[in-house]
Amino acid sequence: MAKKNVLIFTDCYIYGGSERLMTFLLSNQLLSEQFDLTLAFRNHKSYVDGLNNDLRKWGVNAKTHPVTLLSNTAFFHRISCSRLHPLLKKGIKVPFYLAERIGIYFIFNIFVMLGFLLRRKPDIVHVNNGGYPGARSCNQFVLCCRALGIRSIVYQVNNIAYPAPHIFARWYDRLIGKYVYSFITASSEARSALTSQRNFDPVKIVQIPNTVKLEAATMGRAQILAEARWPEDTFLLVQVAFLTARKGQIYLLRALKEIMDGNHPVLTKKLKVLLVGNGEDEDMLKEYVSENDLQSYVFFAGYRTNSVDFIQACDVFMLPSVTNEDMPLALLAAMNMGKPLISTGFAGILEAVRNGENGILISKSTDEITAQLKSAIIQLFERPDLRILFGAEAQKTFNEKYSEAAYGKALSGLYESSIVTKASY
Repeated sequence: MAKKNVLIFTDCYIYGGSERLMTFLLSNQLLSEQFDLTLAFRNHKSYVDGLNNDLRKWGVNAKTHPVTLLSNTAFFHRISCSRLHPLLKKGIKVPFYLAERIGIYFIFNIFVMLGFLLRRKPDIVHVNNGGYPGARSCNQFVLCCRALGIRSIVYQVNNIAYPAPHIFARWYDRLIGKYVYSFITASSEARSALTSQRNFDPVKIVQIPNTVKLEAATMGRAQILAEARWPEDTFLLVQVAFLTARKGQIYLLRALKEIMDGNHPVLTKKLKVLLVGNGEDEDMLKEYVSENDLQSYVFFAGYRTNSVDFIQACDVFMLPSVTNEDMPLALLAAMNMGKPLISTGFAGILEAVRNGENGILISKSTDEITAQLKSAIIQLFERPDLRILFGAEAQKTFNEKYSEAAYGKALSGLYESSIVTKASY
């Protein structure tokens, strides 16, 4: 019997996080054996580069289709990260914002999507959205699918949903909820939010925990320390994340500053922080480091396609996010590698990290996070036995709950169910 065609649609200008999850999906042995998988995504150079790098690395011969869609997201991000005057930044954005608001982008994208779907003729559509409402194009893709009679639609939401801001949004949600066969969330909190914030039917929402692939290192710890010009006995804290306020890098740097100013002579000699990623807060974070004379303790690695190498090299993996997290793939990668964790407690993180067993959970309150980060860092430096225990337990948790096999089995069952029951909804 011929394999069913699964078309995965995702839209993000940054290749990372939930976007990599779709690449893990393409490379999943069970899913690739049972289905003919195709990935469609908004055409963006950095996304294409990251995607192709992963596909080459894993030897995956996947069907991928970049689609030209109109969106202001990437352009506005570049403007926000520029050093232009704030008023000039706003002025540049205005005409593009208006073009989007009056529906020009919507009309263009709808025609592009309809044409693409007519050519591909998928049996099942898997929409991947970074949050909800997230990328507007994801809901537009659902509308196009139903306009063409495609009923087997699963919709993945990778963060906690925001409340509907007005009556039109609630009406739009009713359409999406009616047209989608099933929603996927990685955590129970994200599942609950889709119901409480957007009024989606809880019966239609399925929890499937995320997964990651165990990747072979291309750079060893010694190479990474040499690049940063740090000694071999460094106590290395690593965070892999977009450099933005919600990821909490500033609180990690403040904790570092407090440790350096305190009475911790052995720790201050060895402690280093390595940040992997780029983003709109990069200049602000570097300025903080410079103003507080932390240059010899902090290394900004920038965006790296081999970010897992830095996780593999760390002594402790850090995730001090202060908002908008669900089940970050970087955290799962650290668990898969047997790394001890220090993280704030959000949604799926609370399901993965058990405080005092496989890591340390700290408060997400901005009033408390710096002090708790400082305390947790000192504790794990002074207790290498805890680092070993937490790392082993983290890896055990990953193997029990977040394996590729479990992910493939759950998603395969959902795909099959959407085909069997599509006539009833």
